[in-house]
Amino acid sequence: MAKLVSIDIGSKSIKIVEGVSDKKNLTVKKAVTISTPIDSIQEGYIKDFESVRNVLKQTLTSNGIRSKNAVFNINTTSLITRTVELPILKKHDETIQMIRFELEQFLPVVLDEYKIVFRIVKTYTEDGIKKGSYLIYAVPTKLINDYRHLAETIGLRLISMDLSFNSLEKVFSVGRTVNDQKILKDKAYYVLEMGHKSLIFNVMYNDKNLFTRIINLGGSDIDISIGNLFDTNPENATKLKHKVSSLELYQLETPEDTSVNNIINSTVDEWINEVRRVVQYFNSRNKEIEADRLLLYGGSAKIRNIEKFFQDNLNVKTEVIDKIGGFTLELKSRNEKDLSLVDYLNAVSGLLKTKTDMNLLSDILKSKQARLRTVASSTLVLGLIALGLLFYFLDYSLKIYSLNNDIDYYDSIINNPTYQTKYKEVQELEAKINVLRDYKNIMGALNSQLGRADVIQTDLLIALSSTVPVDTNISSMNISGPNIAIQGTSLVRESIAQFAKNLKDLDFTDRVHVPSISRQEDALEIETEAVAGALNAYTFTVNITTKDVN
Repeated sequence: MAKLVSIDIGSKSIKIVEGVSDKKNLTVKKAVTISTPIDSIQEGYIKDFESVRNVLKQTLTSNGIRSKNAVFNINTTSLITRTVELPILKKHDETIQMIRFELEQFLPVVLDEYKIVFRIVKTYTEDGIKKGSYLIYAVPTKLINDYRHLAETIGLRLISMDLSFNSLEKVFSVGRTVNDQKILKDKAYYVLEMGHKSLIFNVMYNDKNLFTRIINLGGSDIDISIGNLFDTNPENATKLKHKVSSLELYQLETPEDTSVNNIINSTVDEWINEVRRVVQYFNSRNKEIEADRLLLYGGSAKIRNIEKFFQDNLNVKTEVIDKIGGFTLELKSRNEKDLSLVDYLNAVSGLLKTKTDMNLLSDILKSKQARLRTVASSTLVLGLIALGLLFYFLDYSLKIYSLNNDIDYYDSIINNPTYQTKYKEVQELEAKINVLRDYKNIMGALNSQLGRADVIQTDLLIALSSTVPVDTNISSMNISGPNIAIQGTSLVRESIAQFAKNLKDLDFTDRVHVPSISRQEDALEIETEAVAGALNAYTFTVNITTKDVN
């Protein structure tokens, strides 16, 4: 078995593993994690190509990773995923055209800028027609092309590129053990990747990834909240998170520890609420499928007792992935002996890729194979062409004569006065049709603009006002569609945190973010019958994103 290098590229870190595999088992020979250059990967897109290329090339060289065949595992929040019910067609090209037509009915995007891949997860017959449940992914072609170029510049032969969660199918195949328990047939397994920028929820069922949803929440939310509360930089905020997230309650020593712990708990509660909504949606459409377990992995899965939070709130047995049957480690580096599947699962599962798996490069690889076949048969083709030319010239005179007769005939039709009159009538009708079409487009655009008008509901304002602590004043509020920006002042910094928490507890809020808190140096005079004094107040800004529930 030839060695393969699998690279999992994230916004926080890049994980590289080298190993070998067959259809079910794999052996990891080398594994390394490096920090992703700051702001170089955003929402899956490569924003700083040179930094990513240099750090990858240096890492592969310094760690002696010489395999040239590579697999890229990528994630992007720009991914479009849908499950639709459509007829089953024989030809792949016809199926893609059918899917494209279906997506264009309800997606406001230019599909020419996306690569569409699909799998059929279920088949059935309806009214005598064979149909299937199509799980469809649309990935931006620019993103795919950037990663292809990245592989070329660091000397890798890219044999597969896929979304990281698709590689999990081989991991959660029926009969394999995960945490010493077998994956059972006709049982569903919820698998949640807890990443830095997103949570990715998958349902594995009978060797297939049946359902995927990306939730735009992740470990970075905790870092941002800690940074805002303590007015510290992202690096220190991350250190505080890692320190407190590994402690039990009785081990919290300072008020700072308690505040960080509260942020972690409130953020995890928000994650759980979003996962609950996705689970309920899946269950409502798949009532016949029973879930066995929820399995967690990713950086945020290392928060102490995270599995207990999910299990108690979702009422489903929950575990953090610790070991997987058929996975062998033969790592030579001493500090890599305890390779954690929680961190490396996406990269390790990429080693199980086969030619029949979903591949974002399938069309490109087929094109290359076609070119090779063309080159191999070129000599035969040239001989046939030479023979064909001989017969062509023999028949050439007869064809010229026949064509001249055809030309004379069509000229007589074109120059006929009756035809000319009809042609002018057609042109006039086409001009009228174009005017009507332009009018239709204008009316459609007008309706679209009117439909997007914002309506501020009284209930929204009442709900927001109920969350304001007594020592906090709101100075301004700006509402734009689902986005609400609030500015105000508070006598104590903790009230701002309480305000943010109250907002998160509202049913209609999707995300609450405090981008700035600053101390107001000017004294505020407060006079009552008993007291007169001066206080320093805090000014703050709160950004709210409301839920878009269809």
